[in-house]
Amino acid sequence: LQGAQLSAFVTAWMGAGGFLKKFAYSNRGMAFPGEPLTFKGRVVKKHHLDGRPAVDLEVWEENAKGERLAPATATVLLPSRGERA
Repeated sequence: LQGAQLSAFVTAWMGAGGFLKKFAYSNRGMAFPGEPLTFKGRVVKKHHLDGRPAVDLEVWEENAKGERLAPATATVLLPSRGERA
């Protein structure tokens, strides 16, 4: 479920005009029922791919102690500035 939550975090961030080109994650820790979790991320690279603006992301899920439970990487294709979703 951690991977599904992380991919949903990325797709919510990119919006309807984006396309999730690549996604990979790793379970490194356990999330327990009722434990508060936070999803965070950062853009690590901006570039063009398949003729579209693209970004490479580093995203992760962490617990209240700040431990990264599930690190992930993603490549997202974004719409051009004048393009609408």
